[in-house]
Amino acid sequence: MNRGEEIVVRIEKLDSTGKGVAKPEGFVVFVPGGIPGQKLKIRIEKKKHNYAEGSIVEVLEKSQVETNPLCSAFPVCGGCTWQTIPYKEQVRIKEELVRETLLHIGKLDIPVLPILPSPQNLYYRNKMEFTFGLNEKNEPIIGMHERGDFSRIVETNDCILMSPESSKILSFFSQFVREFNLPVYDPKTHQGLFRHLIIREGKNTGERMVNLVTTSSNLIAWPDDLMHQFATFQDREGIQVHSFLHTINERVSDIAVGEKINVWRGRNYITERIENLLFKISPYSFFQTNTSAASVLYQKVMKMVEPQKEMSVLDLYCGTGGIGLYIAKEVKSVLGVDSFPQAIEDAQENAGLNDILNAGFFLEEVKNFVAKMVKRREHIDVIILDPPREGLNPRIIKGISLISPEKVIYVSCNPATMVRDLVMFRNFNFKPKSIQPLDLFPHTPHIECIADLENTN
Repeated sequence: MNRGEEIVVRIEKLDSTGKGVAKPEGFVVFVPGGIPGQKLKIRIEKKKHNYAEGSIVEVLEKSQVETNPLCSAFPVCGGCTWQTIPYKEQVRIKEELVRETLLHIGKLDIPVLPILPSPQNLYYRNKMEFTFGLNEKNEPIIGMHERGDFSRIVETNDCILMSPESSKILSFFSQFVREFNLPVYDPKTHQGLFRHLIIREGKNTGERMVNLVTTSSNLIAWPDDLMHQFATFQDREGIQVHSFLHTINERVSDIAVGEKINVWRGRNYITERIENLLFKISPYSFFQTNTSAASVLYQKVMKMVEPQKEMSVLDLYCGTGGIGLYIAKEVKSVLGVDSFPQAIEDAQENAGLNDILNAGFFLEEVKNFVAKMVKRREHIDVIILDPPREGLNPRIIKGISLISPEKVIYVSCNPATMVRDLVMFRNFNFKPKSIQPLDLFPHTPHIECIADLENTN
């Protein structure tokens, strides 16, 4: 088996990143886009001593579970790569991947509870980021990054992840840049104007935010034309936008944030409701992207916490305060910590919006906050963690062990780093009692998990 060689393989399973796994003559080959049961002709793109990676040349036999795609951009778009796998099969695979990750990475024998599916698996996202680019005819377009090639953009006019109203907004901006022949940003030359479009929605409030990200060049004529045409578009389609923002980003890195945000119309935030709680969401604050599944997540965390009226809770990486505020009325006190200023500002306002007086939120790096608690020998009953995908710094885990809460509830969007951290927690006498997988990201390989850890000291 050599690079460039074409071979025939049968996909046996999916790995934790969603790639198909084949084992011709016992040698592992990863195939992006492969589905268990498919017989494929593939081309070897990379060869290492213990594995290879291949690309699909031809589908020789379909999988018995394979279905037709729901989106015209599939499979070129890098958004929802699992949409040809029936949803029931998706959640079955995800639950099995969690079990495999526990055993293979952590050598952990922990009960895995049945996965909780998303209440909605279509049009479920409350936030989408799109990028401007050029098509093969050198015409400006807006869409998602191409699967396997981040430099190329795919138009996504019928995306199944966002609402139909958001698709119409996307089409409007695509037509606008073409009509006025406005230059889109080129990340290679760092020239051009239009960079990103971010749409956020309150699924339960009906509120909507549109955030256009551009460079600061050529800002003289087009904003007035855009405002006029967008207002006409809203009236014609009956689409309400409560927050219309313009972000200026002059950074070289191709990210959808900037140095300055202008409010063109409405206000600089929207609100969302989860059960009886109202949340303020600013342009770049973290909020769970699947509103209906976030409610399921909060309920499960509450159950694992086993709240009591005299209990103190520390919510690390709290974001806009969602989990902490959800359980605040059932415990004595909640302290939330995050390093993102806007998230903490929103969390404090969210506490006020919901008349919650026993929750406080602090702007600080988590590792520094934990170190200060250790130094002051402060006690806390329960610690909730919801770190980014890279997981926890070992010093944070050691600090938590010195604080010695009765239990730790670990929320993770990356099972691999979660398992790595659970092994370290176990070394400090925190025993994982169970893992609860949840599907917050239908049609993608991403998995959310909650680990319930008990202090055995």
